[in-house]
Amino acid sequence: MVLVIESALNQIHKNLSLEKALLATSKEPLLFLWRNRDCVVIGRNQNPHSECNLPLLKRDGIDLCRRRSGGGCVFQDLDNSVYTFAVPMPRDSAGLKATNNSVLADTLYKLTGKRPEISGRNDLLMDGAKISGAAFKETPDKALHHGCLIRNSILDKIPVYLTPSPLKFVDKAGTDSVRQRVTSLLECSGKRVSHREFSEVLAQCFAERYGPVSRRVSVQREEDVGKTAESELAAAATLKAYEAELAELTDPVWTFGATAPFSVASGVKTEKGLLELRFKVERDTVTDLQIFTDALETGWAENLLQRLRPRVCGLDIKSAQKFVRRPTLFSC
Repeated sequence: MVLVIESALNQIHKNLSLEKALLATSKEPLLFLWRNRDCVVIGRNQNPHSECNLPLLKRDGIDLCRRRSGGGCVFQDLDNSVYTFAVPMPRDSAGLKATNNSVLADTLYKLTGKRPEISGRNDLLMDGAKISGAAFKETPDKALHHGCLIRNSILDKIPVYLTPSPLKFVDKAGTDSVRQRVTSLLECSGKRVSHREFSEVLAQCFAERYGPVSRRVSVQREEDVGKTAESELAAAATLKAYEAELAELTDPVWTFGATAPFSVASGVKTEKGLLELRFKVERDTVTDLQIFTDALETGWAENLLQRLRPRVCGLDIKSAQKFVRRPTLFSC
């Protein structure tokens, strides 16, 4: 049996907080359908100062949020549809991703008559351009797969607010902007698909793979968060989890971290994703290191930092930068 939750909160911090609460309290396979007003969402281990134009976000009132899962930076608006699959943790997580991608592929085929191509670590392509990207997170008992699909967006907004590393495009001859890597359902099919239409078809395809829908709940206001639970006790736990997560996600310390003193940066492209290494330098000597990445594995950056920090601290900055460019250092 499947639980389907639809959110009309339309705000990134609130929706991610609801997602976290649902992941913690729901027992059956979950499909969470949502969207957000204009926002930029960065991955757990990314540097907001490098990934987006912070002054423009502030000027234009664009929400900035750091999510719990890994992966890269995205721009969203109300013409994007966001989906979350949360299912019991299987033995084969790679097989689960393939199953979820097939659900998405079936959905897009029913909507457009075109079947997308599954590409790279986490992308769906149509006509050779990215139409949907996803991120993943695993807990001891559940696997979360969430992503956004561009329906009718004004794609010119993306290069205005996002500032990705040029290393992201080194293998794409002639590619010099994010705009050239993405498309929308409107552009590739000529059809204007509503959020409601996308949600209905995705719910059908999800139920075909994971079982019939047992309950379907609409969250119109924050007061409705407790309605997603089956009992009053569970409702209280869900609301408590929601409020705790919202407080943390909106904390500037979580969003921005402590990046200011780390002024010397080096970029490296690896098999797992892009790395941004920032060195704290005092009198030409490296005294600390930070690592940011769009890798999907959330723990990889922390493990890498523990391995590299003692090896670069104490070196002069030129030696440290040369050391981190060794081709075998980040081999997977």
